[in-house]
Amino acid sequence: MVGRPYDPVYIDGEKQPDDTWRQEDGFLLTYSNWYPNEPNGNGNCIQLCTGDKWCDVRVGLIQDVTYSWEE
Repeated sequence: MVGRPYDPVYIDGEKQPDDTWRQEDGFLLTYSNWYPNEPNGNGNCIQLCTGDKWCDVRVGLIQDVTYSWEE
């Protein structure tokens, strides 16, 4: 990830079989901040990308992650 001085950040969201994105607790994601041309179908999880936009990535590609959530 060009321009990010720290490890990738995983956002609580997973792609569902019906192509929706849900939080791990099952709630539908109603806000999105996708990078242009994302999600492109390459992944099933959301990661912060350049400019704090979102990219979809495969879980196996994320090694060191920081989990983010709101209470």
